[in-house]
Amino acid sequence: MRKVELRMNEQNKYEIIKKLVDTNGNKKRAATKLGCTVRTINRLIIKYKEQGKKGFVHGNRGRLPASTVPLDIKNKIISLYINDFSDANFTHFCEIVESDIGMKISDTTLNNWMRAEDVLSPKARRKTKKALKKKLKERMNDTASEKVRNEIKESIIILDEQDAHPRRPRSKYAM
Repeated sequence: MRKVELRMNEQNKYEIIKKLVDTNGNKKRAATKLGCTVRTINRLIIKYKEQGKKGFVHGNRGRLPASTVPLDIKNKIISLYINDFSDANFTHFCEIVESDIGMKISDTTLNNWMRAEDVLSPKARRKTKKALKKKLKERMNDTASEKVRNEIKESIIILDEQDAHPRRPRSKYAM
């Protein structure tokens, strides 16, 4: 039989119900400890007697949310941006994805995906670039591989060269 791992609140429920059943304790006291009703305590007792410890595991554990974008589509969108549309900002690229692929994603979702891949928008602000640069330097210090270090150094150099908001050239004559 497989060992059942319970989370903290599930373990607390399990221990209270187990003690209640073993000692034939007070259901009202158990209900106040768990912050639920006596009817819920009765349901938990039945679940404990039928399934044991396994009955206290939450039913949605291990499942992905219903709104999750499938991994293959996510990777397709990321590679499409990196390979073909790297000069477009994220909001514009979301509109492109909606018209081409027919899938609507928000720009914040795309931003989160791209930050996980260490890709910034061309319109990224200085603070965002600085945070990415710091993250890359930490990763460079953590890795021992020379090849990975060189790739990270190249990324940092590219970050320094990019300027989303170039300054105007100085005027030749003072006004």
